[in-house]
Formats: sequence, C-alpha cells, structure tokens
Amino acid sequence: MSNFVTNNCHSSVVSYLDIVHMIYNSMQYSENLYLTGINALINIYESDGVGLNSDRDAGFLLDFHVSELTKFKYTLQHLVELHSINLQNGVQWDEFKGYEALNKTVLLLSILSEKQMDYLIHRLTNSCINTTNQSIHELFDMFLLTFSLSGHYPYDENISDVALQIWLNIHEASISTTAYTVGNVHDEDARLSEDTIKRIHMEFSQRAFIKSHYPKDLNQYHTTWNQEDRDRWLKFRQEISNCFLSVFRYLNLHDWFLQATNQLQSTIYNCTNEELLANWQCTRRASEDSQYHTEFL
Repeated sequence: MSNFVTNNCHSSVVSYLDIVHMIYNSMQYSENLYLTGINALINIYESDGVGLNSDRDAGFLLDFHVSELTKFKYTLQHLVELHSINLQNGVQWDEFKGYEALNKTVLLLSILSEKQMDYLIHRLTNSCINTTNQSIHELFDMFLLTFSLSGHYPYDENISDVALQIWLNIHEASISTTAYTVGNVHDEDARLSEDTIKRIHMEFSQRAFIKSHYPKDLNQYHTTWNQEDRDRWLKFRQEISNCFLSVFRYLNLHDWFLQATNQLQSTIYNCTNEELLANWQCTRRASEDSQYHTEFL
C-alpha cells in the first residue's frame, strides 16, 4: 500500500487506508457486499474520527476516497438505467430490485457533498490546470447521475430531492471558493475554472428543468397520486425554482434560460390542449357518473 501514502502520513493512516481499500475492493463482488460496503462508508464519511477529518492528511485521504469511489460510476449508471427500464415495464419504485443500492449510493454521495464540497470544488477547478487528477471529474459525473432518474419525484422515484441538495451544495461551494470568479476573470486559468463550474451548473439546470415538468398524464397525477405525493412534488418544484434563480443570479445564464423557456413554450403548445381535453373528459365522465348515481338513488 506504500504507493497510496505520502512520506508525512502517520502509521494510523496507513492502517486506515488498508481497511478502507479492503471495503472498496470487496464491493465489486456481490450486491450484498456492495450494500455492506456502502453502509460502512456512510459511517466513515459521517464520522468525526479518523477519516476525512484527519488533520493535515485530510486532503490526501479525500483524494484517495474519490479515486476509489469513482470506480463505481458505472454501477451507479447501471442502476439508473435499470430503474428506467423497470419504470417502462410498470415496476413500482419500491419493487425495484436495485432500490436499496441506488438509495444508499445517492445518500453516500450526498454526505460527501455536504461535508467536503469546498475541497471538491477546489480540486475540480485545479484539475482544469493540472490534469493528473481526472477522478474528480468522474465524481461530478456521478453527482449528475443522481439527478438523471426517469419518472417524476416522488411517485416514480424518491431520490431527486437528495440530488437537488447535492446541486445546492455545489452551488454554495462554487460561490465561496476563490476560484469562482464569474465576471471578473483575470487570466486563462481562472477562465478555465469558471467554464468548468458553469458547465456543471448548466448540466444540473438541464436535468432540473426536465425533472420539474408535470407528468404528461395529468389524470394520473390527480387521481392516482395521493395528496402527500402531490404536496412533496409541489415543494420539490418550488425548491428547484429557488435553485434556478440563485444559479441564474451568480452565473448569468440568460441565454440558457431563454432557450429553456422557448423549449417549455413549445412543449406547452404541443401538449396542453390534449392534456386539458383529456382532463376535461375525465372530469365530465366523473360528473356524469355522479349524476347517474344520484338519479338512481
């Protein structure tokens, strides 16, 4: 394990690396071991003891975690794609075979983003200049994957609220980092950093825009969804709106929002009349049925 350790690392960190490397390595062999490893990593990420909060070695250890965690990017991608296939086949979210693995993986990424995003943004912007640490880009791809599930929250999936929080963590860290210099770029390195941050937010914005669309089947929304799901959906859309506005303010995404608005307008023109007619017909049938039963009684 000597290739993982710098000269100034303590022996306790060496043993920590051995243990954590074993956890990551075991996760590739079976679903049960993957879940066991994820649970162990959640405890490590949340811990205030040896681990990510280990004084001068914290940066080195975090790079190690990023390098190991991103090896499971395609596992996460597979789970996202599997959910989409199951949704098309009518499989409910809580019946989805990879439900627990997907939930736990997103939770792990959320904890990492909450506790270490300032450092991760710093590493991301530095990687634009020094390309030796490409794992950090893979990690941000994983963050984006959490916001890429098919269907609507919370009826078809229940992790997009966590993905939205990851985006908010990225946004807050983007504002606080010294590399974040929108509108005040003095050199090419700073411009590269700005472009990288802006690209991440634009991709999150695109995914959030898709996730904020109402279901095409409004009848299902009004009749099949329970009131709690509708309330959570409306709250989720409000939180997306707040994040949109905040990102727009700091990134000046006027061109992107103009394009998104035109896309939304086109969607409305193409879908609204059909949906309104279907909803009106459903309401009319319900009214006629009610009248029939009243007359019958």
